[in-house]
Amino acid sequence: MSGRVLRWLFFGLVISFVPLAVAYGNLALKSQALSLAKITGKGEVLLICGSLCAGALGELIGTRDRFSNAKIFVGGVTLVITFFCGYFFASIEEQLAANETINQAVLLTQSSWALGLCVVSSISCLILAEA
Repeated sequence: MSGRVLRWLFFGLVISFVPLAVAYGNLALKSQALSLAKITGKGEVLLICGSLCAGALGELIGTRDRFSNAKIFVGGVTLVITFFCGYFFASIEEQLAANETINQAVLLTQSSWALGLCVVSSISCLILAEA
């Protein structure tokens, strides 16, 4: 694995989840019910995904023309994921502002899919950026 990908995995992916881990720890210290929905129930994972994708896309843009079709495809997919995460997060915030109920199961499922796609597309961007 390249140094660029390893740096992204640690300083991008792992460090971006530290605030959620701290929130989980704080709930445990206060003896409150622990659940993933309680930690990520406002779309926080979507913000993380959007930022990670945007960072990886920034690494890809402006690199050499080698594998340009693959770079265009992977960059396009990553950009779509970034926009999806931003739109979905904005929708969640709008629902919360209107005091509407959010289906936590749907939010958790879509956030999980977004995170998985984000990691795959971001790593692909970083690998292609080195090509």
